[in-house]
Amino acid sequence: MIDQSEELFINRLKEGHESAFRQLVSIYGNRIFRICSQMTSTLPEAEDLTQEVFIAIVESILQFKGQSKISTWIHKIAVSKCLELKRAKVAKKRAGFVVSIFGGKDINQSALEIPDHFSSSAAIENEQLSLIIKAALNKLPENQKMSLILSKMEEYSYKEIAYIMNISIPAVESLIFRAKHNMKKLLADFYKKNK
Repeated sequence: MIDQSEELFINRLKEGHESAFRQLVSIYGNRIFRICSQMTSTLPEAEDLTQEVFIAIVESILQFKGQSKISTWIHKIAVSKCLELKRAKVAKKRAGFVVSIFGGKDINQSALEIPDHFSSSAAIENEQLSLIIKAALNKLPENQKMSLILSKMEEYSYKEIAYIMNISIPAVESLIFRAKHNMKKLLADFYKKNK
Protein backbone atom coordinates (compact mmCIF):
# COMPACT_ATOMS: atom_id res chain seq x y z
CA MET A 1 0.00 0.00 0.00
CA ILE A 2 1.27 3.52 -0.76
CA ASP A 3 1.61 6.34 1.76
CA GLN A 4 0.19 9.87 1.36
CA SER A 5 3.37 11.51 0.06
CA GLU A 6 3.78 8.77 -2.55
CA GLU A 7 0.11 9.11 -3.49
CA LEU A 8 0.58 12.87 -3.97
CA PHE A 9 3.67 12.23 -6.10
CA ILE A 10 1.78 9.70 -8.24
CA ASN A 11 -1.13 12.10 -8.70
CA ARG A 12 1.26 14.83 -9.82
CA LEU A 13 2.78 12.39 -12.34
CA LYS A 14 -0.69 11.47 -13.59
CA GLU A 15 -1.53 15.17 -14.01
CA GLY A 16 1.63 15.63 -16.11
CA HIS A 17 3.62 17.97 -13.82
CA GLU A 18 7.11 18.42 -15.23
CA SER A 19 8.61 18.78 -11.74
CA ALA A 20 7.15 15.37 -10.81
CA PHE A 21 8.82 13.81 -13.84
CA ARG A 22 12.16 15.41 -12.88
CA GLN A 23 11.68 14.01 -9.38
CA LEU A 24 10.92 10.58 -10.85
CA VAL A 25 14.18 10.61 -12.83
CA SER A 26 16.10 11.89 -9.82
CA ILE A 27 14.79 9.16 -7.53
CA TYR A 28 14.83 6.17 -9.88
CA GLY A 29 17.29 7.08 -12.64
CA ASN A 30 20.37 5.41 -11.20
CA ARG A 31 18.56 2.22 -10.16
CA ILE A 32 16.92 1.83 -13.57
CA PHE A 33 20.22 2.52 -15.32
CA ARG A 34 21.96 -0.16 -13.20
CA ILE A 35 19.37 -2.75 -14.21
CA CYS A 36 19.58 -1.73 -17.87
CA SER A 37 23.38 -1.77 -17.88
CA GLN A 38 23.40 -5.29 -16.44
CA MET A 39 21.04 -6.47 -19.16
CA THR A 40 22.79 -4.79 -22.11
CA SER A 41 26.26 -4.99 -23.58
CA THR A 42 27.12 -1.32 -24.12
CA LEU A 43 26.77 1.95 -22.23
CA PRO A 44 24.86 3.74 -25.04
CA GLU A 45 22.44 0.82 -25.25
CA ALA A 46 21.85 1.00 -21.46
CA GLU A 47 21.28 4.76 -21.69
CA ASP A 48 18.78 4.35 -24.54
CA LEU A 49 16.97 1.58 -22.69
CA THR A 50 16.80 3.71 -19.52
CA GLN A 51 15.15 6.49 -21.53
CA GLU A 52 12.69 4.00 -23.01
CA VAL A 53 11.79 2.84 -19.49
CA PHE A 54 11.01 6.40 -18.38
CA ILE A 55 8.95 7.04 -21.51
CA ALA A 56 6.99 3.84 -20.80
CA ILE A 57 6.44 4.96 -17.20
CA VAL A 58 5.04 8.32 -18.28
CA GLU A 59 2.87 6.71 -20.97
CA SER A 60 1.42 4.14 -18.57
CA ILE A 61 1.25 6.07 -15.26
CA LEU A 62 -2.52 6.42 -15.59
CA GLN A 63 -2.75 2.62 -15.39
CA PHE A 64 -0.94 2.50 -12.03
CA LYS A 65 -3.55 1.44 -9.44
CA GLY A 66 -1.45 1.53 -6.27
CA GLN A 67 -1.58 -2.21 -5.65
CA SER A 68 2.18 -2.20 -5.09
CA LYS A 69 4.82 0.38 -4.29
CA ILE A 70 5.56 2.63 -7.23
CA SER A 71 9.22 1.55 -7.12
CA THR A 72 8.18 -2.07 -7.64
CA TRP A 73 5.88 -1.09 -10.51
CA ILE A 74 8.65 0.97 -12.12
CA HIS A 75 11.11 -1.90 -11.88
CA LYS A 76 8.55 -4.22 -13.43
CA ILE A 77 8.44 -1.88 -16.44
CA ALA A 78 12.26 -1.83 -16.55
CA VAL A 79 12.45 -5.62 -16.53
CA SER A 80 9.82 -5.81 -19.25
CA LYS A 81 11.75 -3.35 -21.45
CA CYS A 82 15.02 -5.25 -20.86
CA LEU A 83 13.39 -8.53 -21.87
CA GLU A 84 11.86 -6.89 -24.97
CA LEU A 85 15.33 -5.74 -26.01
CA LYS A 86 16.77 -9.22 -25.46
CA ARG A 87 14.04 -10.78 -27.59
CA ALA A 88 14.70 -8.23 -30.35
CA LYS A 89 18.43 -8.98 -30.19
CA VAL A 90 17.81 -12.72 -30.46
CA ALA A 91 15.61 -12.15 -33.49
CA LYS A 92 18.29 -9.93 -35.06
CA LYS A 93 21.03 -12.46 -34.28
CA ARG A 94 18.97 -15.25 -35.88
CA ALA A 95 18.47 -13.10 -38.97
CA GLY A 96 22.22 -12.40 -39.05
CA PHE A 97 22.96 -16.10 -38.72
CA VAL A 98 20.67 -16.91 -41.62
CA VAL A 99 22.37 -14.20 -43.70
CA SER A 100 25.82 -15.60 -42.84
CA ILE A 101 24.76 -19.10 -43.90
CA PHE A 102 23.79 -17.78 -47.30
CA GLY A 103 27.00 -15.84 -47.88
CA GLY A 104 26.41 -12.58 -46.00
CA LYS A 105 28.62 -11.21 -43.27
CA ASP A 106 28.29 -12.50 -39.73
CA ILE A 107 27.25 -9.62 -37.49
CA ASN A 108 28.46 -11.07 -34.18
CA GLN A 109 29.51 -8.41 -31.69
CA SER A 110 31.41 -8.76 -28.45
CA ALA A 111 29.17 -9.12 -25.41
CA LEU A 112 31.49 -6.89 -23.43
CA GLU A 113 33.34 -3.69 -24.16
CA ILE A 114 36.83 -3.50 -22.70
CA PRO A 115 38.02 0.00 -21.77
CA ASP A 116 41.09 1.39 -23.57
CA HIS A 117 42.94 2.41 -20.43
CA PHE A 118 42.90 2.19 -16.65
CA SER A 119 44.07 4.68 -14.06
CA SER A 120 45.69 2.25 -11.60
CA SER A 121 46.33 -1.43 -10.94
CA ALA A 122 43.44 -1.50 -8.43
CA ALA A 123 41.15 -0.05 -11.09
CA ILE A 124 42.38 -2.69 -13.53
CA GLU A 125 41.60 -5.49 -11.08
CA ASN A 126 38.15 -4.07 -10.27
CA GLU A 127 37.33 -3.56 -13.94
CA GLN A 128 38.52 -7.04 -14.84
CA LEU A 129 36.51 -8.59 -12.01
CA SER A 130 33.47 -6.59 -13.11
CA LEU A 131 33.90 -7.83 -16.69
CA ILE A 132 34.29 -11.44 -15.52
CA ILE A 133 31.15 -11.23 -13.37
CA LYS A 134 29.16 -9.56 -16.14
CA ALA A 135 30.33 -12.20 -18.62
CA ALA A 136 29.20 -14.94 -16.21
CA LEU A 137 25.84 -13.18 -15.65
CA ASN A 138 25.35 -12.98 -19.41
CA LYS A 139 25.69 -16.77 -19.64
CA LEU A 140 22.76 -17.33 -17.27
CA PRO A 141 19.26 -17.89 -18.63
CA GLU A 142 17.44 -14.53 -18.72
CA ASN A 143 15.04 -15.31 -15.88
CA GLN A 144 17.88 -16.43 -13.58
CA LYS A 145 19.92 -13.38 -14.48
CA MET A 146 17.05 -10.98 -13.82
CA SER A 147 16.09 -12.60 -10.50
CA LEU A 148 19.71 -12.43 -9.30
CA ILE A 149 20.09 -8.78 -10.34
CA LEU A 150 16.85 -7.80 -8.62
CA SER A 151 17.75 -9.73 -5.47
CA LYS A 152 21.46 -9.06 -5.00
CA MET A 153 22.03 -5.77 -6.79
CA GLU A 154 18.70 -4.02 -6.29
CA GLU A 155 17.92 -5.72 -2.95
CA TYR A 156 14.28 -6.52 -3.66
CA SER A 157 12.42 -9.04 -1.53
CA TYR A 158 11.28 -12.31 -3.08
CA LYS A 159 7.69 -11.04 -2.95
CA GLU A 160 8.63 -7.90 -4.90
CA ILE A 161 10.64 -9.91 -7.41
CA ALA A 162 7.68 -12.25 -7.89
CA TYR A 163 5.49 -9.23 -8.69
CA ILE A 164 8.07 -7.64 -11.01
CA MET A 165 8.71 -10.87 -12.92
CA ASN A 166 5.07 -11.99 -12.78
CA ILE A 167 5.91 -15.37 -11.20
CA SER A 168 5.31 -17.08 -7.84
CA ILE A 169 7.55 -16.64 -4.78
CA PRO A 170 8.66 -20.31 -4.91
CA ALA A 171 9.61 -19.77 -8.56
CA VAL A 172 11.75 -16.77 -7.50
CA GLU A 173 13.44 -18.86 -4.79
CA SER A 174 14.17 -21.58 -7.32
CA LEU A 175 15.52 -19.13 -9.92
CA ILE A 176 17.84 -17.46 -7.43
CA PHE A 177 19.07 -20.79 -6.10
CA ARG A 178 19.84 -22.01 -9.63
CA ALA A 179 21.40 -18.66 -10.58
CA LYS A 180 23.77 -18.77 -7.58
CA HIS A 181 24.68 -22.38 -8.34
CA ASN A 182 25.35 -21.57 -11.99
CA MET A 183 27.38 -18.46 -11.12
CA LYS A 184 29.56 -20.55 -8.78
CA LYS A 185 30.23 -23.00 -11.61
CA LEU A 186 30.90 -20.22 -14.12
CA LEU A 187 33.28 -18.42 -11.77
CA ALA A 188 35.03 -21.53 -10.37
CA ASP A 189 38.04 -21.27 -12.71
CA PHE A 190 38.54 -17.59 -11.93
CA TYR A 191 38.52 -18.22 -8.18
CA LYS A 192 40.91 -21.18 -8.49
CA LYS A 193 43.41 -19.00 -10.37
CA ASN A 194 43.13 -16.09 -7.94
CA LYS A 195 43.35 -17.84 -4.55
